[in-house]
Amino acid sequence: MLVSLILVFTIVILFWVYTSYKLNYWKRRGVEFLPPHRIFGNFKDAVLFRSAPGWHIGDLHKMARSDAPFVGFYIFHKPCLLLRDPEIIKYFMIRDFDNFSDRHFAGSTQKDSIGMKNLFGLKNPAWKYLRTKITPTLTRGKLKQMLPLMLDTANPMMEYIKEQPINSDNVRVIDAQDLNYKFTTDLIASVALGTKIDSFHYPNYEFSAAVQEFFYGFKRMVALVTVFFMPELVEVIGTRMLFNSSFVGKIFWNAMENREKTGEKRGDFIDSLLQLKNSEQDPVYKFQIPNTDITIEKGTPIYISLYGLGVDPRFWDEPEVFNPDRFAENKNIPDAYMPFGSGPRMCVGMKVGQLHAKVVLALLLKDYEVWQTKEHTSFLDPRSTFTASGNGINLHFRKI
Repeated sequence: MLVSLILVFTIVILFWVYTSYKLNYWKRRGVEFLPPHRIFGNFKDAVLFRSAPGWHIGDLHKMARSDAPFVGFYIFHKPCLLLRDPEIIKYFMIRDFDNFSDRHFAGSTQKDSIGMKNLFGLKNPAWKYLRTKITPTLTRGKLKQMLPLMLDTANPMMEYIKEQPINSDNVRVIDAQDLNYKFTTDLIASVALGTKIDSFHYPNYEFSAAVQEFFYGFKRMVALVTVFFMPELVEVIGTRMLFNSSFVGKIFWNAMENREKTGEKRGDFIDSLLQLKNSEQDPVYKFQIPNTDITIEKGTPIYISLYGLGVDPRFWDEPEVFNPDRFAENKNIPDAYMPFGSGPRMCVGMKVGQLHAKVVLALLLKDYEVWQTKEHTSFLDPRSTFTASGNGINLHFRKI
C-alpha cells in the first residue's frame, strides 16, 4: 500500500514538473500567451467537443489583448502561435512563404492516399509541382466549360424545391444548409469525378452517403481534429482525412477509363487531367518576427483564425452585424478579409467556389423570394466537421 502511494505521488510530482516546464515555453521566450489548462492547454473546449475547432481558434483570437499582433497558446502541451495582425500574416503567407509553405497536419499516405496526396495535404516540393499542373485546369476558359455542368446539376435541386409542401401562406420552408450539402455533393461528383448523381431524390446513393458522413459524422470530426491539431498522434495511430480512398479511387479511375475508351468530353476536371496525361522536403528554419526581437523556433505551429479576423473590431465596424454593404465595390476592404486564404497557398478552387455560389443564388432568386424569420435561431454545431448550424438553416421560399 505504501509503495503504491509513493509511486502515485512520484508520478503526480513528475507530471507537475513536466507540465510546468512545457507550459512556460512562451513565458521563457518573452511572448504574450493565454493562460493554459494544465492538461488541455488552451484547447479544452475543442477537445471535449464543446466548440468546433475552427471556431475555438477564433475564440482564442478574441481572448488575446485587443492590440496584440500575435499570441502564444497551447494545444495540450504543444506551444503554438496565433497571428492577429494582417501585416505580420502577409510576411508568413506571402513574403516569407518559402519558410512556411507546409501545412501543420499529418496523415497516413498508405491508409489515406487521397487525403494526403492532394494540393491541401502535400508538402513542398511535391505541392509546388502539383500546383503548377492543377492551376491550368481551373482557368476562366475551363470554368466556362464547367458552367453547363453546374446548371445541369442544379436541375434536381430546383425540382426538389418545387416538390416541397406549401403552407397556408403559399410558402415552402426548407433547410438551406441541407440543400447546399446535397447540391455540393452532386457538383463534386459531376465536375471532379465525372459521375452524375442525384442526392436530392436518391440520398442513399453510396457517394452521397460518404459525403454526408464527411460533413456530419462524429468519427470524421474526431479524425480531422486529430489530423489538424495533433498530427504527432496521427503518425502513431493513422487516420483518414477524407473519404474512403479506395471507394473514391474506384469511382475516379472508372470514370477515367470510360472517358478514354469513349472519347466523351464533358468539360469537367477529368477532361483536364486526361489532357495533362497525354500531353518530402521539410523546409523549417528559425524565423524572427518582423519588427520584434521574437524568434520562432523551427517546427512551431503557426495558426491564423479567419473567424477571429472577421469579427475583430480593429478592422470592422460592428463586426457581429450582418452588413453586406461593407463589401461594396467602393469600400476599402481590410487585409484581414481572406476567405480563400492568401499567398501562393491560397485556395486554388476559389473561382470554382464563387461560380458555384453565383449559380445557386441566380437560380433560386430567379424563381423565388427567399427570407429567414426572426423566430428561427441557428446555433453552432460543436461536433460538425466544418462550421455548421446544429439545427439547420430554415429559409422561406415563395414562388415569384
